[in-house]
Amino acid sequence: MDPDFGNDLFERSLRTSSPTERALVWTSIVSLINTPGFTDVPKQIQDVCKCICGTAVRYWDKRSRLIVLRAVEEGCKYDAFIKTLASIIVQSVEKGNLSDPGQSFALLSWSCILLKNLDFSPSNKIIPRLMPIVASLTDNARTRSALSINKVFFKLFRDKPEAVDFFLKYIRDSSEGYKHLILFKPVFEFCAQTKGQDNREELMGLYIQAVLSAKTAPPSAAVEAFLPLVKSLSAEEFMEKIFPVVVKMMKRSPEAVAGSAVALFSSQTAHDMSKCIPEILPSLLQLIRNAEEARRDSAASIITSLAKQCSNFDTIESAVDAIQAILKGSEGRLAQVHQRLGMMQSLSCLCAVPGRGKAVSRVAAKAAEVVATFYKSE
Repeated sequence: MDPDFGNDLFERSLRTSSPTERALVWTSIVSLINTPGFTDVPKQIQDVCKCICGTAVRYWDKRSRLIVLRAVEEGCKYDAFIKTLASIIVQSVEKGNLSDPGQSFALLSWSCILLKNLDFSPSNKIIPRLMPIVASLTDNARTRSALSINKVFFKLFRDKPEAVDFFLKYIRDSSEGYKHLILFKPVFEFCAQTKGQDNREELMGLYIQAVLSAKTAPPSAAVEAFLPLVKSLSAEEFMEKIFPVVVKMMKRSPEAVAGSAVALFSSQTAHDMSKCIPEILPSLLQLIRNAEEARRDSAASIITSLAKQCSNFDTIESAVDAIQAILKGSEGRLAQVHQRLGMMQSLSCLCAVPGRGKAVSRVAAKAAEVVATFYKSE
């Protein structure tokens, strides 16, 4: 990333560790950028852009990074500068030259400035190359403060309002795996602050399409990107829009949706899940008998979350009856040890239901009877 050090100005900008001297040097670089004829010398643009990118692994203090941001803002007045800087950033990420989340954050900040100055028309060839890079940089910079990352995106969305719809379209239409889904989080949080309920349907539709209806299990980073939306769901939105999809997918492709469902149900701490248990429990009792431990653990986590938010002890008692029936062979003999232990684990998960009194005593007595019978038979 280092420029041609034949130019003493560029060499000083990267070699000095003094914020004061850096400020003086970058003031000179900004003056160079604003000099008439700056874009007439392609090598000069190349060296300035390499110098900017070279600071990503050298400048860690806020003051130094702000003066580089100013240079990027000034350079973006020229198309040649935008194309050159975008190309260097893309090549750096594609080659895997990212050593630190702070470096990724710096490149992300500059990329968002580039996006602010780019035309989002389909004919723009820079955008298709830059957007996957923005997603990768966001993923790599996640260990930094979420507020810092949001600040970068929020500035882009405020300065260029059409970027919000462009990002949503990119998230919806991209076919490049799951990494692009990480961009949903800053978009949603910006919309929540500025648009209120205006595009809730679109946002929930994206969650259903990209996460709940995925053919393969999305990575945890993609699932986490949608958590702000998931946590904001009203009881009506959850029951009418989201839960029916989860039930359908748990029947059709439980392995793909189980991880997403764990995050979904664990976040619904304000809603009563009593009506959900009868519909989804049969699928969960199938999954908790799976040969793979990770899938059994997912089913157990979901059952626990449902029990914690259940206010109806009749529902829990019916769930215990369903477990007892399966142990007795209603769905065939449980030949494998992990199948039988899975049923015991599901019974243990139901014990997370809150409450006290006669209703609890009745259900507890029935559960104890199931456990005693199981151990005798084993």
